[in-house]
Amino acid sequence: MSILETLRGKYKTGTYKMGRCSVTVEIHDGLWHLSISTPDYCSPSYNEVKAARYKYIPDDVVMADLYPSKNLLGNVKYNEKHLWEIYLRF
Repeated sequence: MSILETLRGKYKTGTYKMGRCSVTVEIHDGLWHLSISTPDYCSPSYNEVKAARYKYIPDDVVMADLYPSKNLLGNVKYNEKHLWEIYLRF
């Protein structure tokens, strides 16, 4: 488990229960990854994804919902959404 402490709080990798959703937070190659899923075949709502993003990932991190090439879609579950940290220079 990795822990990052900021002025806004502590952020930890791990798996959490949030309402009807399961949220997994990981760091891959130094970048945050958030996976949120539901127990049924209904995809998490926009509000559930947004709430998880701001609860479990530091605010200064830019996250994106990426759409892979078609040959990778076999690994994507319909009841799951993924957010990946991306680097943007403003």
